[in-house]
Amino acid sequence: MPVILVGGIRSFEVAEQIIKDGKADYIALSRPLIREPYLIKRWRSGDRSKAKCLSDNKCLDIAYEDQPVHCVVEKARKGER
Repeated sequence: MPVILVGGIRSFEVAEQIIKDGKADYIALSRPLIREPYLIKRWRSGDRSKAKCLSDNKCLDIAYEDQPVHCVVEKARKGER
């Protein structure tokens, strides 16, 4: 049965090592993709720097306020409301 690991994966190298070591068959990302929807594309292009996600859960907190899920930090960085 395939195993999917989720939670706290923020770097390509860590994800790759988990797969190589056979600790999981797949890696699931959620919050990093909320902050950077094109993260996988960035990693594939050769920029393997760590995901920008701060793991602060602010993206999920707003969902409880009936707001669309988005990265609060990224939106503030861009000067959006």
